[in-house]
Amino acid sequence: MKTLPECFQHTVITTPADHGLVVDRDHYSFHWLEERSAQIAQWLLIQGAHPGDVVAVYLPNGIELALIHLAVMRFGGIALPLNTKYTPRELEFILQDAQAAVFFGDGFSSEWCDALQAKVPQVRLWLDVTQRAMKHVLFEQTHPLNLPPIPRDAEAIAIICYTSGTTGHPKGAQLSHRNIVFGVQTLLSQWRVTASDRFLLALPLFHVHGLMLGLFGSFLFGHQTWIRRYFQADEVLAQLISENLTLFMGVPTMYARFLKSSYLKRLRNTSMRLFTSGSAPLSRDVFQAFQEVTGHTIVERYGLTETLINSSNPYDAERRPGTVGFPLPGISLEIRNDVGQPVASEQVGGIYVKGPNVFRGYLNRPELDQEIFHEGWFATKDLGRFDQDGYLEIVGRLSELILVGGYNVYPKEVEQVIAELPHIREVAIVGKIDDDLGEHVHAVVVQESGGNWEAQTLIEACRDILAKYKLPQSVEFRDALPRNALGKVQKHLL
Repeated sequence: MKTLPECFQHTVITTPADHGLVVDRDHYSFHWLEERSAQIAQWLLIQGAHPGDVVAVYLPNGIELALIHLAVMRFGGIALPLNTKYTPRELEFILQDAQAAVFFGDGFSSEWCDALQAKVPQVRLWLDVTQRAMKHVLFEQTHPLNLPPIPRDAEAIAIICYTSGTTGHPKGAQLSHRNIVFGVQTLLSQWRVTASDRFLLALPLFHVHGLMLGLFGSFLFGHQTWIRRYFQADEVLAQLISENLTLFMGVPTMYARFLKSSYLKRLRNTSMRLFTSGSAPLSRDVFQAFQEVTGHTIVERYGLTETLINSSNPYDAERRPGTVGFPLPGISLEIRNDVGQPVASEQVGGIYVKGPNVFRGYLNRPELDQEIFHEGWFATKDLGRFDQDGYLEIVGRLSELILVGGYNVYPKEVEQVIAELPHIREVAIVGKIDDDLGEHVHAVVVQESGGNWEAQTLIEACRDILAKYKLPQSVEFRDALPRNALGKVQKHLL
């Protein structure tokens, strides 16, 4: 299997000369991206970077981010994408853990940077893409190209992506060129993506979803890609229509906001052919409402930082709400019980994954690797079940499982019941310590305008639907649920 830069070079040669990225109405062809990234890679080597160095990319969506990722691949470095909302303290841990050698930032203050530099002295180059000198390097400066051969080993680590770290410090998932190329090519082929697609990328590019399926997908498949710096529902919908776009990848929060926009109904009879959703569960209500208004059926899929994408609802068959479809070609999924044995269809258990998409392990965490790998299978810590037709349903995280007097309660089941009640905007179910039962079910609820639920009336509304041990014993009302940058509810904060 080829490496990422080899695949991109093939794209540059085989796709139309005018294909590339569009940012702020400026067009950058893939051919231009290849030439400029080669120059930047050469400059980095001159500055003292080496193949195998970890390069931190702490940048918002933009052409600079795309160029730097290509340049890092080009000289054989390892990219370290960083959430632009990380604080200096969070950055300090990750930069130290990954032993980053180069840091690309966007307008950081000298005081902020000086304080961080003192704590991570192994970072040799601190580069601010907003500075005039750095802009010259990125967009103008040339050097005689004398790059070493592109690494031919597809097993080499290409990127280290840190997980959100819901408990303790975040962990660095090491993804090889093979992991990424296989995962992106397999999924986008299933979705019938080609160089003729016109794609709107509004996802943050520090995350696997936006960076690999979105940006790297365009590098591997050669389709025109419009990159947005931020998501705003009305603007995105207007752009999908005005630019005659065909493809959009989103997260559930984006689709929920689309439903509030008057522009949404205009998507009927446009060039759009595919909407996809991932990174968090898509509610049945949003799925069905979007379908009714637009005529488009969202394709939901299931992935992890450690594996990219494992399964997807089919492109040419039923896209079943509440499920994430079937395992992708070349990927095996099993549902196993507490002792690691496969369970029957429709039974809940832990999800195990095996295939070329599975990462190379956590950086500096060999003890954790021993815990999660079992004879080539990766234990995801997600809970799921296959329905009678083979569609996979994600029930929740193993860490979110609630044990009420010895009975298992899966939060998603309770959340679905409450979400169907009138004037409920969103709900999250978590376990609370209970002196008698060990844990009890606790509901955190956000009401819509006009909602007047009280705790006891809400519990009573669920009584005829849920078994007694699944009923919430306590209810908390909030104005909003805490979410991360991709819209996933942060239950550890609840």
